[in-house]
Amino acid sequence: MEMRYQLYTEDVNRDQTICHVSRYMRGFNVTQATGYYNGGREPALVIEILAPDTQANVIRFLAKTIGQRNNQECVLVTSEAIRAEFVS
Repeated sequence: MEMRYQLYTEDVNRDQTICHVSRYMRGFNVTQATGYYNGGREPALVIEILAPDTQANVIRFLAKTIGQRNNQECVLVTSEAIRAEFVS
């Protein structure tokens, strides 16, 4: 089943984060956002990845390592089943 995963992280070490994700994923989107956590405002990134549900462990690994690299308490990961196709 195809899934849409979204990783919500603080916008620090952006280039390193993108490079890290690109080692494991062929394609993904990165969107700048403003996040709020524990009453504080912070610059954020949302990393959106379309991948089979069999990649869930890789997604969790990416979230964990991004959080460690960015010295974060946690990285939020959401997922939803989708139908996707490439049109050329």
